[in-house]
Amino acid sequence: MVVLVVTVPGEQNEKDLTRVHPNPAFFHDHLKACPASLADAIKKCSDVQQWISDITQVETKEASPCEPVAKLLSKISETVFSTLEDKPDIICAVGRDDGCRMLANLKDRSYSEGVPYHCIETIVGTKAIYGDGQAQATRYAFTVQQAHPDRPGLYCLSVTAGKFQVIYSSPAGIEASELTDWSDCGSLCAYIYSLYDPPADHVLYDHMIIPKEPASVPLGKQAWTIQKADGTCINASIIALGDPCSRRTTVFRAVHKGRSVIVKESFDCGRHYEGELLTLVHADGFLPGVVRHIVSEDVKNGDEPIVMRRKDGELTGKKRRVVLADPGEQLTSARSVNDLLMAIYDTLEGRPLLFSSPINFTWRHKTPELPSNAHDLYINLHGERRYAKYRDRPGTIHGGVPPLETDEEIEARARELPFSHRWEYDAESVFWTMYSALLQSAAQVTPRLLPAMAGVAPLLASLATHVFPSYTVMTPPPPHDDHLHEAMQRLILQYLVDNLDTPIPLLPGRLRPVANGADPVMHRGSYRLGRHAEDSSRGLKRRRDASDEVRSTRRMIRAASSRGGLVYEIVEEEEP
Repeated sequence: MVVLVVTVPGEQNEKDLTRVHPNPAFFHDHLKACPASLADAIKKCSDVQQWISDITQVETKEASPCEPVAKLLSKISETVFSTLEDKPDIICAVGRDDGCRMLANLKDRSYSEGVPYHCIETIVGTKAIYGDGQAQATRYAFTVQQAHPDRPGLYCLSVTAGKFQVIYSSPAGIEASELTDWSDCGSLCAYIYSLYDPPADHVLYDHMIIPKEPASVPLGKQAWTIQKADGTCINASIIALGDPCSRRTTVFRAVHKGRSVIVKESFDCGRHYEGELLTLVHADGFLPGVVRHIVSEDVKNGDEPIVMRRKDGELTGKKRRVVLADPGEQLTSARSVNDLLMAIYDTLEGRPLLFSSPINFTWRHKTPELPSNAHDLYINLHGERRYAKYRDRPGTIHGGVPPLETDEEIEARARELPFSHRWEYDAESVFWTMYSALLQSAAQVTPRLLPAMAGVAPLLASLATHVFPSYTVMTPPPPHDDHLHEAMQRLILQYLVDNLDTPIPLLPGRLRPVANGADPVMHRGSYRLGRHAEDSSRGLKRRRDASDEVRSTRRMIRAASSRGGLVYEIVEEEEP
């Protein structure tokens, strides 16, 4: 199936797109030449010559080459199609006025409306005599590839009155041909021919992921079926997207053997792969608090792995897929601020196994000391030895020693330090994740962050004073890599103890409304799937049975101490 989409000039902001220099060898490196006899026959066609003439005669920005371009590309596509042994099902083109037109319908199937993103095979961006055609076409390519996870590589065409430019978008980056005269019919034919039969090292399809439209809605939002080595994931929906170039990470929520899972795929560029790390983490048994995985594998078309690379060999990416057994839930599904903070506390407890904020050379806050009530709970959980491990001595901050140089001298020294990933960066990421979740969560009392959540503000301020400094330039730096995790956990624990009886109730799955000018914008609820496939009849609640996993909630309670007085305990309770 080939879909040729011609776009009219728009008002999109294209300044933020990465523009690439034309590659003089693009047609050799990225396209497969149409057979010479076929290209020659197309060029001699009178209609082809007329349409090329019409395109090159567009000289005002009020005019548009869309109609002759659509007719020209459709003619080339039909001619190429007629010579193929392995013919696709449908050929489409988009007309200027009446949307999608089916030029050939080999299975007698038609769409009454436009073409959904997952059916698009190529993008054609047209500019009459102004604008940046390459940036526009690239922007559309990014949009298609993010909605089109089964398409590693995508060809596009940028059209102007006198020239055209072919673009190839892949995780290895963007490549573009030089601006080419419309008289070069052979190059134009090569572009169309490559849509049907691309060069051997250009992968246009991942055949292991298949779109599935709703049976009753031909153009409805599609789900995906993901085939892997140990079975099939069904009803997959996209929940997160990465940059179309580089690793192009795509995350799905899906159903595998009756349970909800997370499928994460990306193009590995030589880093440690997540599946390998999770295997290492759980090598001696399940490590609580760390996600488990069902399978991790190279994604293949047949026997060959899907690999994307530049011709110069500068970047190579192999498509890999990992299926995570623990889907979890969004932080905004928490029932109270306390529940949300407990999840953050547990995240920080999972210390990492393996750039930060703007440089700040002010260190004022030592490792937090806990008051007696929170201290007793901490000792019951972790022991006195761990508490003493992070205790500051005179002159230290988090166990490190602030330098005596001027800020200018410290900054000059910092520039010379080799970069390496530090555990503080992971703690900082957790801080911003928590901050974002608290900002988005909707309190039951009021839709605004304040005053209902005013009590959380001092906690955030205290956490920020510990997250912000640059510990790496201390002389020496803190002796324990997880010092920032420890400091953040202590502050969160103190908040939980202080607010044990006054948790701030939240609306699970609801996001706080935000203002857009004078009008409030109400967010929709977060996407959530049950642990089992949805029943075909919506609205029916599925009964739990003995085969279901036990789901528990962690809760902090007061209990009587054997020595008298009260102590705090964290207990787990099964959800009803």
